[in-house]
Amino acid sequence: MREFSLHYSLPFLVVGTLDGGFLYLLCSHALHTYLKENYGDALATRLELYMHDQAAMGALCG
Repeated sequence: MREFSLHYSLPFLVVGTLDGGFLYLLCSHALHTYLKENYGDALATRLELYMHDQAAMGALCG
């Protein structure tokens, strides 16, 4: 049983995880590109929108 899991199950899980991550990367890139080209106002213009404003991020100040 140990040989089966080391030689078949574990490589299948590792390859499946890598393939799934790559597929997620491709799908998210395609979705982002589609939204950026067709619905530009749906995406935030800057990633650092709340980077320096702790209260806007929901931090407990004071």
